[in-house]
Amino acid sequence: MEPLVLSLLMWLAAHSDYNVSGLPTPQIRLLSPEAMTALYQEQVGAKAGAPQVDTRIQGYFFWGDGLPGVIYLVDPRDTPGAARYPDPSDNPLFRARLLHELVHFAQRARGAPAHFPCPTPA
Repeated sequence: MEPLVLSLLMWLAAHSDYNVSGLPTPQIRLLSPEAMTALYQEQVGAKAGAPQVDTRIQGYFFWGDGLPGVIYLVDPRDTPGAARYPDPSDNPLFRARLLHELVHFAQRARGAPAHFPCPTPA
């Protein structure tokens, strides 16, 4: 996964104003859709009665007290279209989700997260 993360960070640097040189590589943790929903609900303090699986939640960047932070993603094997790829992480949809979370990582690293809030599921 690290080569993919590094290549996406290089792409991000080439196509944005974010300087990613010298940044530590964030940890990537792959979760089931159920575990991703539970993590998100725990982080936002969702009330009881929330849906068991919220398929809108595909990734989450948690920076806690500092970098590098952790990127949580729904496992690429659970990403729509995964069966079409010998390596499910080659799925463009999975890569787009990873890139999205890497943008949040770069925003946090360079002090800009408050300027670009991410809409979250209700």
